[in-house]
Amino acid sequence: MNLRIDLYGLDISTSMLDVATLNLHTVRNVFLRKGNIIKTEYETDFFDCVVITGSLYNWDKPVDGLNEIYRILKTGKTAFIFETTIDYNSK
Repeated sequence: MNLRIDLYGLDISTSMLDVATLNLHTVRNVFLRKGNIIKTEYETDFFDCVVITGSLYNWDKPVDGLNEIYRILKTGKTAFIFETTIDYNSK
């Protein structure tokens, strides 16, 4: 069975995209883009799965961002939102 997975990344921070590029340098089919989730350039019904990790709390317009995720997510597919309630920088 030949399974092809394309991995797309979107971040507002060039520094975070640089980190992702370093961490994913051996992975094929990775497409990283600088941008804001409020308005993406992805087509409607583009993704099978959307994953958000540790960023929702930073969004200026979370409702607009979630509406954009709904738009770019294929009908019947899933979005996963992971947030933490622990401040890992505090001691």
